[in-house]
Amino acid sequence: MVVHIKNSVAFQLGALRRGFKDGSLDEDVVENIDETHFVVDFDNGKTLGFSGEKQIMYADVVSGGQGMTMVVRLSGGASSQIPPPMIIFMNAEGKPIRGVKENVPGVCYGTSKKGWMTLYREYLNEKNGNKGRPRGRKKTVFLDNCSGHLEADECREELDAINSDLKFSPPNATDLCQPADSFVIAKIKDAWNMKWN
Repeated sequence: MVVHIKNSVAFQLGALRRGFKDGSLDEDVVENIDETHFVVDFDNGKTLGFSGEKQIMYADVVSGGQGMTMVVRLSGGASSQIPPPMIIFMNAEGKPIRGVKENVPGVCYGTSKKGWMTLYREYLNEKNGNKGRPRGRKKTVFLDNCSGHLEADECREELDAINSDLKFSPPNATDLCQPADSFVIAKIKDAWNMKWN
């Protein structure tokens, strides 16, 4: 199985290299989206705050262990960026944090009992997490090969609105070929663990 995964990754990386070389892929219009799930214990005295803070904002509106999904989006090329991650609170539909508006600059969040899979289409058009690309070039968005991800034809309307298409990495290879997972998500989780624990 490991050999098959490594061969699939090698094939994928070869296809990427050929695509960049022949111009069918453009590093300036490539993105990678990945998600991770974790639980934060909001009853630990650090609700929505970090070590050293004197006053904790919104401490009165959440309690208990809260499951969350964090979705990270990376854009490539010379103007690469990491737009604000989307935090998905795993509670009933509605506002996850009372009094916090949806249009706060630099913030993307939503609520869904099933997390990322039910908000996937909405996230593709999230204004705070999706910066437009110059000159109308078509974006290629790479995702891991999770069976729960929608295929491109299932979210064609959203993809057309942002002039994008989807490509998937080989199965079981997220840790080998997903920069959002191995770099950004790992670093954010490390930082959050240091601040929350």
